Amino acid sequence: MCYLSMMVIVYVVMNTLAEMVTYLPMGGITVPYFVGRFVDRSLAFATGWNYWYAYAILVAAEATAGSILLSYWVCYLHLSAAIRI
Repeated sequence: MCYLSMMVIVYVVMNTLAEMVTYLPMGGITVPYFVGRFVDRSLAFATGWNYWYAYAILVAAEATAGSILLSYWVCYLHLSAAIRI
């Protein structure tokens, strides 16, 4: 049931974004721009920081996952050394 409810939420959000992009076809525009234009500027500010935080954490998570994956093939390499590479 949870997957179904998340699927509906994601579908609605992506459909709404697609409608806004086709309504205002501009290059290089991100979600915080649309939030600021159609909802509120303060929510757009929070959305921008949320995007920054998500992508900053994504870099660290990808580096850690890559080093763990690398440790399956190279057993003598420490994980911190693999992250630095």
